[in-house]
Amino acid sequence: MSDKRKREEVGSLPPPFREEDSADKAPLRWHRRAATLPRDKGAYLLLIRLTAAVPAPQNVAPGRSLARGLYVYCGSARGPGGIAARVGRHMRPEKGLRWHVDHLTSRAASVRALVFPGGDECVLLERVLGMEGISVPLPGLGASDCVRCPAHLLRADGRAVDVADRLQNLFEAVSRGSEDG
Repeated sequence: MSDKRKREEVGSLPPPFREEDSADKAPLRWHRRAATLPRDKGAYLLLIRLTAAVPAPQNVAPGRSLARGLYVYCGSARGPGGIAARVGRHMRPEKGLRWHVDHLTSRAASVRALVFPGGDECVLLERVLGMEGISVPLPGLGASDCVRCPAHLLRADGRAVDVADRLQNLFEAVSRGSEDG
């Protein structure tokens, strides 16, 4: 089955889980260190806390910046090393600026990850975008290769601990098959 067809099927099921996911899978938890991340391919959310404004990538918003505060990035890890490699890179402050989100993660006060082996970043984004207090700070940011989403980087209002709890509760509710999360 082609990757595009797999993504279409994944997107049509209750986000962000696949049919073969089961109730006995590991519970969702926030990762603060790369050593705890799975090597599976899939999707992830980053919760990024900025304590100072960060210039936006010039190819997205020349002369604009992202204010201090909380941001949620929805990404995918389909290459070698899967989620562990990709998110581990995002968690390192010292790195080249390859992706839009690198402009934030390289200057972040903290970066946490919630991971979804086999998940789809666009499906995650749809769910997160429906939450109260979530907005698109700059259209296209983090989604240069996506025609479906307004951006893959979102701004989150609230305290980091509260936003982290709301995100975790949202996806735990989805995994139980409940829509009230």
